[in-house]
Amino acid sequence: MTDKTPFDIAKESAAGLARENVALIECFFEALGHDMETLRSLFTPDALYRDEPKKHAWDAIGPEGIAKKLGILAWVGVSGVRADVKTVVAQDHCVMTERDEEWRFETGEVGTIGITTVHKITDGKISYWNDYYDIETAREFLPAAWLKEVDELLKQAEL
Repeated sequence: MTDKTPFDIAKESAAGLARENVALIECFFEALGHDMETLRSLFTPDALYRDEPKKHAWDAIGPEGIAKKLGILAWVGVSGVRADVKTVVAQDHCVMTERDEEWRFETGEVGTIGITTVHKITDGKISYWNDYYDIETAREFLPAAWLKEVDELLKQAEL
């Protein structure tokens, strides 16, 4: 007997469009962090990616803006990020996930943060991605210099 993933469970309980959207978000998580070409193809031209604790300061628009943001977040001083999706819930055009992300930094810091994500899907592509997490929990392990550098790079990146 194989263990079912949260995506398998969500697809079993979803119907029609919601099931297709769960499959899309499963593909998103499979590509996240290592297949930028596939990731870009999953978004609408005007898709919004927001980190809710940072509000509009870190917003990225469209596949290219999202790719730039991910490149800055994941490659500046980061040696690895691992996501463990715990829960997937879907209804029509919305898929919500709960996950733990473990971040490892080149300077030795390691930390895990819980993230709840809302994805909205339009015509088979992701049009909205919003990550909700406790910024204070993240600050407990994020290197201060990394956070400052990322903040500056994201402001300059024209996402």
